Amino acid sequence: MDTRILENASLRAEFLPEFGGRMARLLFKGPPGCQREVLQPYVQTSFDALAWPKCGMYPLAPYSNRIRDARLPFAGQVHVLPPHPAALPHTLHGCAHTLAWRVSAQDPRLLEMDVHYTGPHWPWPLHCRQRVVIGEGWLECTLEVRNLDATRSMPVGGGLHPFLSADGLREMRFVAGRRWQHDAQCLPDGLSTPLQGGQCWSPSMADEAEQLGYFSQWDGQMQLQYDQGILQLSASQGLSHLVMFIPRGAPYVCVEPVSHLANAFAMPQLDPRDSGVALAAPGQSVHYSMRLAWQPN
Repeated sequence: MDTRILENASLRAEFLPEFGGRMARLLFKGPPGCQREVLQPYVQTSFDALAWPKCGMYPLAPYSNRIRDARLPFAGQVHVLPPHPAALPHTLHGCAHTLAWRVSAQDPRLLEMDVHYTGPHWPWPLHCRQRVVIGEGWLECTLEVRNLDATRSMPVGGGLHPFLSADGLREMRFVAGRRWQHDAQCLPDGLSTPLQGGQCWSPSMADEAEQLGYFSQWDGQMQLQYDQGILQLSASQGLSHLVMFIPRGAPYVCVEPVSHLANAFAMPQLDPRDSGVALAAPGQSVHYSMRLAWQPN
């Protein structure tokens, strides 16, 4: 198991490239009682690509969330993809995080990981790269997804999926313009409601039942108030959608900055300005980035 580490006086980040390009741990340092484990740590020594543990953080590419019935309509064709066992009959979270990535560059403040994919889970060959940079009190991850097909454009999306620690988490505040309805299979139905003002979520919302929210027109900012301080999550302009998921009784919450609505690839009737689905021409890349910054009390 190849573990890579980025560390400075303010934080320590651990990565498992072969385990889907995952970040295994992110610790913001401080005096006793003031340290902050941001992620639910990945402590397992093995990796199941189809039954991954709910911890760490992984890349979402070439799309996020589900594609209904594992059927991808595009350019007059319907591509049938392998469904995911945990989301039958749908797909789940793309293929990038199921693959073994390789480290292409590392220095004391930077780590780059790459992976190529050609196979049944995506009809186009693609290349993904993660570039992680650390500074004093912050970490930034940039994800690049590139279409390697020589002649065909492809639909594309992405994002990042952190399992943030719920220990000591009081509330999460953010601003988004719309919330999308979803069915019992966690798939949006194409209907949405405009929102006014800021939103506030907390782990206590899931005391009776899990909570799931799909948001768009998100401003890219999320403030998480912990007992010891504030975690500020900032996403790039391309990540204008947000998935919020709080499982009942879990030690983590999911705050997922993504580029498009869940199941958007299977809803071509939606305006791309609403769905977030982008196109990558042959050889073209899209880029997404997210920064986590810690401010102790």
